[in-house]
Amino acid sequence: MSYNQSPTVQVRGTTAKIVDDQDGGGLDKYKEPDKYAELVTWVVAKTDAWRTWRNTQYEQKWNSYERQWRGEWSATDRLRQSERSKIVGPALSEAVENAAAEIEEATFGRGVDYFDVGPLHNQKLEAAPTMAPPGMPMGAEAPPGMLAPMPQAVAAVAPPTDRDKVETVRGALKEDLGLTDFAANTAMCILNAAVFGDGFAEIRVADRKLREAIVDDVTDMMASKVTVRPLAGLEPVHPRNMLYDPNAVTLHDGLGCAVEENMSLHLILAAKKTGDFRKEAECSVETADRTLQGDQVTQGAQYEEDHVPVIRYYGLVPKKMLNPVQKDTAELFPEEKKESDSAEYEDGEYVEAIVVICNKKSALKVESNPYAMEDRPVVHFPWDRVPGRLSGRGICEKGLNSARILDAEIRSRLDSLAYVTAPMMGMDATRVPRGMKLTVQPGKTILTSGPPGEALYPFKFGQLDPNHFQNAQALQAMVQQATGSVDATALAAGIGDARSGAVSMALAPVIKRYKRTMVHFLDLFLMPALEKITNRNMQYNSERYPTVALKFKAASTMGIMQREYESSQLTALLATMEPNTPPHRAVLLGIIGNSSIPNREEIMKMVRDEDGRQAMAADQALAAQSDPAMQQMQAHAAQLAIAKEQAAIEKLQSETLLNTVKAEEAKNSSELEMMQLATKGIYGLPAEQQAAEFDNRIKMAQVVLQGEQIKEKAADRDSNERITVMQMSQSAAEKQRDREHKERLEERKLAIAARKAAKQPSK
Repeated sequence: MSYNQSPTVQVRGTTAKIVDDQDGGGLDKYKEPDKYAELVTWVVAKTDAWRTWRNTQYEQKWNSYERQWRGEWSATDRLRQSERSKIVGPALSEAVENAAAEIEEATFGRGVDYFDVGPLHNQKLEAAPTMAPPGMPMGAEAPPGMLAPMPQAVAAVAPPTDRDKVETVRGALKEDLGLTDFAANTAMCILNAAVFGDGFAEIRVADRKLREAIVDDVTDMMASKVTVRPLAGLEPVHPRNMLYDPNAVTLHDGLGCAVEENMSLHLILAAKKTGDFRKEAECSVETADRTLQGDQVTQGAQYEEDHVPVIRYYGLVPKKMLNPVQKDTAELFPEEKKESDSAEYEDGEYVEAIVVICNKKSALKVESNPYAMEDRPVVHFPWDRVPGRLSGRGICEKGLNSARILDAEIRSRLDSLAYVTAPMMGMDATRVPRGMKLTVQPGKTILTSGPPGEALYPFKFGQLDPNHFQNAQALQAMVQQATGSVDATALAAGIGDARSGAVSMALAPVIKRYKRTMVHFLDLFLMPALEKITNRNMQYNSERYPTVALKFKAASTMGIMQREYESSQLTALLATMEPNTPPHRAVLLGIIGNSSIPNREEIMKMVRDEDGRQAMAADQALAAQSDPAMQQMQAHAAQLAIAKEQAAIEKLQSETLLNTVKAEEAKNSSELEMMQLATKGIYGLPAEQQAAEFDNRIKMAQVVLQGEQIKEKAADRDSNERITVMQMSQSAAEKQRDREHKERLEERKLAIAARKAAKQPSK
């Protein structure tokens, strides 16, 4: 219906005309209502009731926890009216920081490898299709005498297996979690849980612009390449901004839950332009609700412009409200309605939906749950579980009373210190000028009537109690006992005098507390968050995330305190074991795995490889001992090896002797030549006699050399004969063993035949 013309409606059977009133507000007064008005009213009514219940139960407690954690003073924290000091001790804040840091260290202390992922089910791979013989249909069995079908040739590009898909998802997920600041946002949820008792987070999917630096080919200058792809990320939600069904124990078994926050106006307008929000939804800037800022402690001016209060509801809604029927125009007049018809929708038929409302009156987005797994995009974990209640119990709730008593003790001492240290004077009012300011300060002149010693009297009001320090230490121990925190300074000072067993017993309760919280965090928050993020990435970015059933597992569940505790125990156990044994290497792997050295994985791989080699050698030795044939073969191999070694030694000795003879021959020949040259023409001996003598000596040397060669050949022949004899004996033994085996088989067959013949009745 166009509002440029005066509309007409049927009222009690009479045609009526709607006209503009004088101020121009008539058309707005009778404007056609939004089709989701009933749904908005229903959701706002539920969330208002949940908010009222939550604030009644937890608002004052949360304010106390936050002030104590941040060190903010409030008059409501006074334990007595005469308190003047406003100091807040750091004991509870230290306990919160230690606990949160321990969980963060256990989760993200080893870098990006804080989780592992694998296939959920071991699916069987299909066999490759086969090629049937000519004349046979595909899949038919080959007749007798025909060759069996041969498998077809493997395609050039094989389809990816589950293992390949898992590796692809693992790499893409670790990269995208870094782009969405997953670790930093998770750390904020851990801190909220430590302070308020609950860590809430919301899983959002949004198109993210990724810029990559490139070099422009034309200008040869740096430019940027923009890639837009959907990314699922985790956003922390402050407990003050979370609404949930009070009857529920988890966020997924209740009617629903909602996240409320002040959203910037430009984000809503941009979402309308892209189609994420309804364009016909009205949205106006209102005064920002400070309760949605997540900060109730810091005092100061709040920026309240361009903020729109938004409620994002995730849960069940009546099916009739989600798909409403267009109402008649006559229902524009509220005076004609006898009673509200919202009750007709409460028929018990609900459907999971997502509803986004702004200003508590306009629906920005209404749709049924669009996610493939039909789960709600929220995760939650309590620091400590309270039976029958969704909200948990945090560090501040545990140590609040002890911290308040400690603060009262410290404030009492400071108040007493002011009375002791500040100068106080007693004066005779009749001896000081009228209207004089009775204060004491350096350099001030005080006028008195008469001697000042009689009119003025300095005095101190009481003394400091020396037990204040001891009481403060005892109260500090109470805070640590209540919160499970550890005083690092006192522990380091006492380790030198304490035995290792005493230190282990002291740390055991603290480590058990942290481990219990770690189990809650992993099972209820971290693993479900990773599963939800991965499922949404598979749904909205299937090119980067192939669809495969996954199972997530935490890579580390120990904080630095527990790792140091277990490393000390393993080190003491390592000293009692024999080195280079499998138990010794197993304990060594545990110590290296708990350490934080950069090349930890390389060292562990080296230890595992050495352990594998020794285990293989031990298995081979055990197999050789259990098999007689193997033992005999190893004995023959050992004898052959010994024979080869002996032959090699004899050959080496003969070569050494030959070289010695050759050296002697060369030496003798050189000496003979020198003698010939030296005696030539001196003694006048006949040349024939000298030549004959030289020839004789050469022949003697050759005879000796031939004898050594004959010995070497004889040694080689003996060695070959021994090897041949051994091989023949081994072959004869094997033949004898085979013959005996056949004889036993024949005897067994004859025995069986005899038994059968004995059983048959005689004819």
